[in-house]
Amino acid sequence: MCMSANVKYRALLHRNTVGLCDMSYAPNDQYSSPSKVLHWLSAFLIIALIAVGWWMTGLSEDNPIRGNVYNLHKALGAITVVLLIARLAWFRVQPPPGPVSALPRPLRRLNVTVKVLLYALMLVVPLSGYVMSNAAGHPVSMFGLFSLPSLVPESRGLAGAASTLHTWSAYVLLALIGVHVAGSVKHRLTDRGGPTDVLQRMT
Repeated sequence: MCMSANVKYRALLHRNTVGLCDMSYAPNDQYSSPSKVLHWLSAFLIIALIAVGWWMTGLSEDNPIRGNVYNLHKALGAITVVLLIARLAWFRVQPPPGPVSALPRPLRRLNVTVKVLLYALMLVVPLSGYVMSNAAGHPVSMFGLFSLPSLVPESRGLAGAASTLHTWSAYVLLALIGVHVAGSVKHRLTDRGGPTDVLQRMT
């Protein structure tokens, strides 16, 4: 009798705990809800950054909106860093699911490598832009509300080096995003809802 009551109590406690966890946590093969929100916000911002970046480089020096467009690009870049830090901090609370076991080992390794490089470049690209702007004597304005503190003193040489790093790391980031998206779409088309459909983990 006592054992039966104990079993019922544990079952009830388990159901209640799972119900609470469902608000913030996901099953083992899924990313949690906060991870999904941060992922898609970051994706949207990165696409916006790439679009604005290409647009602004074609603006002439005397274009009246050029300064505002550059400031928008810098502000969005700063926000992507904040989102990246939030994602990594959340992973400490709720670790992401591991590589999909149904994928061949080479693809699992490629998946992990691409993700690590994506996270690294999501930090390198905006920070190199931040340094480039400061070294060239320009603040990073957050939508005209306030400016971020300067990381480095003015330096033409440092500005040039940071500019080169910013440009080429952005190209590599764009290429990796292409690989990431192509892989997700490929598995969605060939195994929709199946064990290798990695996109369902983030949707």
